[in-house]
Amino acid sequence: MAGKGLYAVLGIEEGAGLPTIKRAYRRLVFSVHPDVGATPDPERFHEIHEAYEILTRPGAAPFGHQGGSGADVPQADGG
Repeated sequence: MAGKGLYAVLGIEEGAGLPTIKRAYRRLVFSVHPDVGATPDPERFHEIHEAYEILTRPGAAPFGHQGGSGADVPQADGG
């Protein structure tokens, strides 16, 4: 998802609240879901889902959100 803001992926303003994030996620993910979407797009589905997971993760500031550096996000190599 490099180069795209998490909020932009969901089509909402930066700093949007949880209800707005959830509403945008449900609207978008249903439309591109590989099994039920009107225009199935598995790649876009995963992009939307990843943005939602990061933005709604309890206790962790997402990448670039609230000035965070993403340092609290575990690295793939366990570091």
